[in-house]
Amino acid sequence: MDWARIGAPIIPDLNWQFFDQPVIGSETFKITNTWSIRPYYKMKAYLGQFWANSEEVSGVRRIYPIKDTKQIITLEIPEEFKDEGLILRYIGVKLARPLPSTASYDWRIELEVFQPMLFS
Repeated sequence: MDWARIGAPIIPDLNWQFFDQPVIGSETFKITNTWSIRPYYKMKAYLGQFWANSEEVSGVRRIYPIKDTKQIITLEIPEEFKDEGLILRYIGVKLARPLPSTASYDWRIELEVFQPMLFS
């Protein structure tokens, strides 16, 4: 399987942060979580997709800091968008809730997109 990183890992906060590169067409992603300080036990984040020229998010998925396990998720492109050729989007991440002031963390989320090999 061929996977491609779509930017530098992100430390999520309460604002949407976007991975550096847009995704075109693919709907399958791999999430890798890393940290050196154990994350706050109630921590979760949202992963969503943002379409060109839009501030609206779709396909939001909850993700949790799971170490030593790569998570495969699907962020589907709505059929109506595919029909119109709207297949370019940015993927963003943000914390789901504020953390206590005592919570210390360095949770990094890396995202890769699946790029199937095409045979000639």
